[in-house]
Amino acid sequence: MSSSAPLNLQLLRELVFITTTARLRATEKTDVFSYGVMVLEVASGRRPIEKDAPAVGNGKVGISINLVEWVWSLHQEGKLLTPADPRLEGKFEEGEMRKELLVGLACSHPDSMARPTMRGVIQMLLGEAEVPIVPRAKSSTSYSTS
Repeated sequence: MSSSAPLNLQLLRELVFITTTARLRATEKTDVFSYGVMVLEVASGRRPIEKDAPAVGNGKVGISINLVEWVWSLHQEGKLLTPADPRLEGKFEEGEMRKELLVGLACSHPDSMARPTMRGVIQMLLGEAEVPIVPRAKSSTSYSTS
């Protein structure tokens, strides 16, 4: 087996997931998930899936990073602000960045029933509602698209 086989297998899995997801009927909860991914993209300056991206901490190159999984793992480590877009050079309101990242995680929760409504998301981002407590340990539930 070549050294690129694991990477190719991971990319294949991601493509199958994306293709399968694209064929499913959109629901409010899938829209909320997509919005959460977009919020994480804006806050971090990263794409949802980046190939050959350097991993934070271990310096490995040639891997594929899933943005949602990456932010969840940093949140679990207590490093929620680490994903902030490096182009901001640390010049951002920490409370606002924390709120954006938590809203992104809440929207991309693996359990679709735990995701907020879009109305709730807008209220959170406008400061009209509290951001829900997002547990550091991501639920072991598989991602639900219902």
